[in-house]
Formats: sequence, structure tokens, C-alpha cells
Amino acid sequence: FYNMMKARKRMKKLLKEEVLKKRASGEELEEFFEIIFGEKEMISMDHVIEYIYTFFVIANETTPRILATTVKLISENPEVMLELQREHARIVGGKSTKQAGLTWEDYKSMTFTNMVINESLRISTTVPVILRKPDHDIQNSMGYPSVHFNPEKYEDPFVFNPWRWKGKYVDAIVSKNYIPFGAGPRLCVGAYFAKMLMAIFIHHLCTHKWSMKAEITVTRSYMLMFPRGCDVQISKDIEVPN
Repeated sequence: FYNMMKARKRMKKLLKEEVLKKRASGEELEEFFEIIFGEKEMISMDHVIEYIYTFFVIANETTPRILATTVKLISENPEVMLELQREHARIVGGKSTKQAGLTWEDYKSMTFTNMVINESLRISTTVPVILRKPDHDIQNSMGYPSVHFNPEKYEDPFVFNPWRWKGKYVDAIVSKNYIPFGAGPRLCVGAYFAKMLMAIFIHHLCTHKWSMKAEITVTRSYMLMFPRGCDVQISKDIEVPN
């Protein structure tokens, strides 16, 4: 833990040096920095560095793990895979060329994709967990491990069922019974960014024929872990039935 905190401090120091150097050079700030600093630059430099550092962590740690878990859940549910393929085939079919990039409107139209992402986050969540072994029996009056598995709120809570989100506001990242990114002052600053990354990856994956080995397993030891790796075979473009 000490080495991890030491590395974090060093990385933030390097980021701060680069940001200060860029600002001192007089170069025009890119959109990312403009959004963070804002027109009035009310945010402190320390907070700026904290945000940038968090985005680095999201891009290289939590998001790939939850995305790999989502891919496994999709691979185990053929009906979910087919519905995703249909949704993304419609998006590709509406473009003048297959090489045309995704637009913001395309992302907002990925309704079922966001239902899948929500359901995956409900089951697995991006939040790191520290498991503890109690030295005595504890009475759990709720009878379920977390709010995400409350049978009063989610029918068959241990079943992966994206359709449970049908008709709901799928863009939400927090509610009374749904907190995959934390809540309040501890809400993940990159929550919306992470969901968008996942949706874009799923879009490109589901326009190809792919599979995952059945023996791939997911465990949780602080973070989501893949003891046997995460092997996905991608072959070619597919023809999706209507």
C-alpha cells in the first residue's frame, strides 16, 4: 500500500509539471483542459491534477476490468448478444460508408447497449472491495449482500437480465437503489466517460463475429480479476438476422 501511494504521488507530480508547462507555453488549451479549468478557472490546480489522474486510472484499470466482465456476461447469454448485434447493425446500416465514425447521436441511440451496461454494473460494479473475515457471526437483517441484490427492488437479482431496465432512464449513474459508481461526494468523476467507452467498445465488438472461451472465470479480490486471462476470439464482420 505504501508503494502504491508513493507511485500515486510521483505520477501526480509529473502530471502537474506537464500541465504547468503547457499553460506557461501559451499554447491553446484543448477541449479537455477547457472543460476542467472552465472560463473563470475557479478550480484549483490540485483538483485539476486529481481529475486527470482519476481519468488515467479509469482508462487503465477499472473500465477494462468491468468491460471484460460485461463481455463475459454477453457471451453467456446468446439472446443478449443477438439483440446487441441487431442494435449496432442498425447504427452501421444508417451510415453512408462502413468506415464512418460514431456520432454523439449514435451513442445516445444505443438504448439496449446501455441496458446491458447498467445490468453488468449492477451485478459486478466498478468499486474496489476489501473483503474482511469477521471473528464472530453477524446478523444481516436485510438478507442480501447489497442494495443491487435486493429482491424487493430487482426480481431474480442474481440473474443477468438487461431487459429489467426497459422503460427506465438508462443514462442514470446513481439512484436510491443503484450506485455502481458510488454516490455523493465520492461519486466517480469519470462515470459517464466510462459508460461511453464501454458502449463504443461493445459497438465495434458486436459488428464482428466473436466468442469467449467458456472456461474464463471472473473473481473479486479487491478488484475484478481473471485468473485464466480474458481470451476473446474475433473473426469477421457478421450478417445479423432481422
